[in-house]
Amino acid sequence: MFRVLAYLIVFCVIAFVGAIVGLGVYKTDGPHEYAALSPAEQAEAQAYLDANDDLMPEGVDWGWFELAGDVRLETATLTHPAPKGVIVIAPGFTAPLELYGATFEAFFDAGYTVTALSTRGQGRSTRLTANPEKGYIEDYIQLAADLSRYVAAFEGPGFVYGNSMGGHIAMTAAGVTYPEVEAYALIVPMAKILTGEFPEPIALAMTGAS
Repeated sequence: MFRVLAYLIVFCVIAFVGAIVGLGVYKTDGPHEYAALSPAEQAEAQAYLDANDDLMPEGVDWGWFELAGDVRLETATLTHPAPKGVIVIAPGFTAPLELYGATFEAFFDAGYTVTALSTRGQGRSTRLTANPEKGYIEDYIQLAADLSRYVAAFEGPGFVYGNSMGGHIAMTAAGVTYPEVEAYALIVPMAKILTGEFPEPIALAMTGAS
C-alpha cells in the first residue's frame, strides 16, 4: 500500500511540473530574439543557400492556405496539365517543403499534380507560440483537420503521401476527420504498434520484427 501511495505522489508531482512547463510555452517577456551568428557562420549559411536555391522543380507555385483564426499555412504546388489526380504531401517533423523537390518531380513525371502543406509551426506557416523556433501543437487532430481541409480544396482523385510525422497526421485524418482520399502512402510513419499485454521487446522478439 505504501509503495502504491509513493508512486501516486511521484506521478502527481511529475504531472504538476509537466503542466507548469507546458503552460510556459505561452509566456513571453517580449519579442523572440534569434541567436546571433558570427560573420563566418553567416557566410557559411549564405553559401549553402546559394548552392541549394533550386531544390524545387521549375514551375512550383508557392502560396498560402488560409484558415480561421488568422492561420496561414505555407503551400507549394506543381500543377500537371492533364493530371491523373492530386497527390498531397504531408511533410515530416521540421522538414521544409524544399526537402521534397525530387518527390515533387517524380510524382509530376508520373502524371500527377503535386502539392504540399507546411503544418502549423513549421516552414513559413503560422506559429502557435511567441518563440517561432519552438514546435508546438495542442492536438494532432488539429493538424489532421487542416490536412483534410486542404485535400478538399482540390478537385479530382486525391492521394496523400505522408512522411514520418506527416504519416501520423495522415493516419489520424483517415481515422478521425475522414478526408475523401483514394489511397495513402505512409513513409516511416510516426507510429508504434500496440502490443497489448506483451511488453514491446517481447513482442518484437516473438514476431522477428525490428
